Amino acid sequence: MSVNAPERYKIDAAGDPFEAEFDAIVNLLRACDLDAVAAEAVAVLERAMELRQELPPEAYNMALGRAHSYLGEVASMRGERAAFVDEFTAAIKHLGRTKMLGALSRAHRGLAQAYLMLDMPALAIDHLERASVLVGGIDREVTRTRAQFE
Repeated sequence: MSVNAPERYKIDAAGDPFEAEFDAIVNLLRACDLDAVAAEAVAVLERAMELRQELPPEAYNMALGRAHSYLGEVASMRGERAAFVDEFTAAIKHLGRTKMLGALSRAHRGLAQAYLMLDMPALAIDHLERASVLVGGIDREVTRTRAQFE
């Protein structure tokens, strides 16, 4: 852990330094305020990139991966096909460098949905299978159950 990172952005083995921001994004998503979700996710991306040298790699990739995943959800809801493929691909890239199997699984399902909308079922099935394998690797029962439900 970097000693230079502001206290609020430090991470321990189980923490997320952007937890408050992501909680706000979830609430905005539930309220269907897509513009606000996108703005908050971009703000997280920008803040994480500013702090890249101070953040542990896990925290940096967590922040970028989750932010890109939310941007993918917004693009999906708006029908912006190219954008949601790009966002979910970026989410997978960053979340694949973390221990966040549930978030990584959701990103793979998001990309599968994108490929279905693009009439590319073989690619969709590939990502659904990856998501299923990832869910099986989640050790916390509550997280695994939630990921299976999604």
